[in-house]
Amino acid sequence: MTDAAGLRLLAVHAHPDDETITMGGLLAQCADRGIATAVICCTDGKLATIFDPEYAANEAEVRPRLKQIREAELRQAGAILGVSELHFLEYGDSGMSGTESNHAPGAFWQADMDEAVRRVVAHLRRFRPHVVVTYDGTEDMATPTTSRPTGSPCWRWRRPTTPCTPTSARAGG
Repeated sequence: MTDAAGLRLLAVHAHPDDETITMGGLLAQCADRGIATAVICCTDGKLATIFDPEYAANEAEVRPRLKQIREAELRQAGAILGVSELHFLEYGDSGMSGTESNHAPGAFWQADMDEAVRRVVAHLRRFRPHVVVTYDGTEDMATPTTSRPTGSPCWRWRRPTTPCTPTSARAGG
């Protein structure tokens, strides 16, 4: 085993819980090996489907507080997984593709990508990760927040003078 001291991994995710569902095991394993980890959560996740039976039974009371609930859950998950740093970009959840919420003011799907890039790049420059894990922007997913904008800031950061396409970024130019 190599010495992991000083290594850093950054994950950029669309919603609270994506870090746990998609890569919780990796984050925990990195923490166990001494690798510093940071998670950037782009949205507040307030439009999520409520699966918890108790919350679902009280949705009228829970829904207005869902942003705070999901943030608290992410903080708790981060602590359990050993995440070194947790950051919230605080864009609004965009909801499912083709819904009215896609056009809501503050929704990440409507965000100015240059501004989103600046916000992610500030974290990249400060944290200086050796590895960045995010979506590539080409996934055919049900939520616009996951499919397009989440990966886009990282592609633009990698090659800011190159058109932002996964093909050009993978090809190195």
